[in-house]
Amino acid sequence: MASSTQRRDITRDRIVKAAASLLRDQGPAAVTTRRVAHEAGLQPPALYRLFQDKNDLLNAAAEHVFAEHVASKHATAPSDDPVEDLRGNVEYKKAMAGEMTQRALRTAASRAKR
Repeated sequence: MASSTQRRDITRDRIVKAAASLLRDQGPAAVTTRRVAHEAGLQPPALYRLFQDKNDLLNAAAEHVFAEHVASKHATAPSDDPVEDLRGNVEYKKAMAGEMTQRALRTAASRAKR
């Protein structure tokens, strides 16, 4: 049986992953406490037992997304051709910029509908 600390860590991880997914896919406006709690399968008050406020939750989610990004960069072994590695890095950055632009446009469009 898991200790209370282990259960707390598992719950926190579930919350952070849910918030990170929303942040990555839909931007910071989508990271509401109710939505994160729903995605994590919890009641909203559970978030406040683990995070001081929404900013604390957003910081943890952003840290998780950044850690995933860094890990994905380390997962790609360099090739024997540094120029090709540089091209791959540029293409990756262009794809990330495109995703961020699309997310910003979706967020702006959803705000315009309000």
